[in-house]
Amino acid sequence: MGDFNKDNKLDIAVAFQKDDNVGVFKGYGNGSFSEQIVYKLPNGSSPVWLIVHDFNKDNAQDMAVANSDGNNVGIFLGYGNGTFRNASLYSTGSDSAPCSIAIGDFNGDNRMDIAAANVKDGNIVILFGYNNEIFMLEAAYGVEPGFVLKSIVVDDVNGDTILDIIISGQGSGRNNIGVLYGLNDGTFLVRKSYSTGVTAAALSIAIADFDNDDGKDFVT
Repeated sequence: MGDFNKDNKLDIAVAFQKDDNVGVFKGYGNGSFSEQIVYKLPNGSSPVWLIVHDFNKDNAQDMAVANSDGNNVGIFLGYGNGTFRNASLYSTGSDSAPCSIAIGDFNGDNRMDIAAANVKDGNIVILFGYNNEIFMLEAAYGVEPGFVLKSIVVDDVNGDTILDIIISGQGSGRNNIGVLYGLNDGTFLVRKSYSTGVTAAALSIAIADFDNDDGKDFVT
């Protein structure tokens, strides 16, 4: 969700996997929404995850989508009037199948970067953002063979004010949550894993302070 046309009313964006498009529904502020405005992706893209953010700092909200069969992330830059440019596509690797994306400034340059969890490659890749509205794949972190990534989130989980990457997934006897600790230079330490049980596949993850101890907790 986001305010795509700056009318102080929430709008909705939905990634339609089978239709290879993103639908935008403008909110009227009374619980109802407009008919969808369709933004096409290339045939066979299979968008599965969507994030809203102002990536180019023009005070207009943009959309990023993970395209599983397209092996890329698509960025729709917004005009601030409820419409968007055509998607710019940034590779996550050949036959990578990104299933989830998260955003954050991982290298301390005040530009938003994108972390993608790739199902087929079995890795996490970082697309670093640049001033000219371009993202470049410059880092990859693997997971153990047989571990299937399902989701990815970003937060500071160890209290050092630096963003970390948290992943969840499943595998034969290896259902767990993993943490990659950020160093604020675009690199991450080898991950630490927390088991969710032999049969408890960690399909998604959320982070909050559930017990009011000022520490970050996980729920999956």
